Amino acid sequence: MTLGILEGDDIGHEIVPASVEVAAAAAERAGLAIDWRPLPIGRKALDEVGHTIPDGTLETLAALDGWILGPIGHREYPKVLEAVNPHPILRKSFDLFANVRPTRSYP
Repeated sequence: MTLGILEGDDIGHEIVPASVEVAAAAAERAGLAIDWRPLPIGRKALDEVGHTIPDGTLETLAALDGWILGPIGHREYPKVLEAVNPHPILRKSFDLFANVRPTRSYP
């Protein structure tokens, strides 16, 4: 199984590596090998390569079995053409329509 790692912005640099650790431990316990592929997205990608979704990122994601995506802080991006919000592009490219977050209510 091959999974992408997209840290995103802000707290993503903390929570995505922790999520990968948990997923890797669960996969190891289940006897599943995962090939992790870090991919640039968001402000870090903009600063390093000049675009929030660098060339090849969407094509690489399409070839993966899945990915872990951190939060995107697009409201703080500079007002330049290359600083697009990645969310709508990901949703359209992969026909995604919901952001499901499991919750539990406590009395």
